[in-house]
Amino acid sequence: MSEMGFEIENLLSELEDLLEESKATITGGKIKVDKESVAEIINEIRLNLPEDMRSARAIITDEQSILDKADADAAATRAAAEEEAERLCQENEIVRRAKAAATEILTQAKAQADSIVAKANNEAHTLKDAAQKWSDDLRSNTINFVDGSMTDADELLMHAVADMEKNVENIRNAREQIRRYVSAKNG
Repeated sequence: MSEMGFEIENLLSELEDLLEESKATITGGKIKVDKESVAEIINEIRLNLPEDMRSARAIITDEQSILDKADADAAATRAAAEEEAERLCQENEIVRRAKAAATEILTQAKAQADSIVAKANNEAHTLKDAAQKWSDDLRSNTINFVDGSMTDADELLMHAVADMEKNVENIRNAREQIRRYVSAKNG
C-alpha cells in the first residue's frame, strides 16, 4: 500500500475513533460528533487522494477543451491542406496532380484528426470511469462503516437503558423492603 494509502487508512481510523468516542444522545440511537473534526478529517482524506485521482478529475474537467483543441488542430490541418491545394491548382501544368495530392492530404488530415479525437475521448472516458468507480467504492465503504458504527452505538445504548431499568427496579424493591422492615419494627 502506498504512503497515501496508509495516510487515508489512518484518517479513516481517526474518523472511526472519533465516532466511537462521541457521546450518545438519549433519543433515536444517535451520537453527537464534532462537525469541525469530521470536516477536517474528510478534507485531509481529499488532500491525500492519489495523484491519479486528481489527474482524472482534471482530465474530466478539461475534456471539452481537449476535444476543442483536437478540432482546432484538425481545422488547422484541413486549412493548410486546402491552401496547398489552391496553390497547386493555380499552376497550369500540375493541376491534376495537385487535386490528387490535396485529396490525399485532406484524407490523411481527416483520418489524423479523427484518430486524435477518438483517442482523447477514449482516454477521458477510461479515466472518468476509473474515477467514478473509485469514488463509488469509497462512498460505499464509508456508508457501510458509518452504518456499522451507528448500529453498534444503538446496541450499546439499548443495553445501557436495559441496565438502568434493572437498577431502578432493584432500587424500588430495596425501598419496599426497607419500608416493610421499618413498618414491622415500628408496628
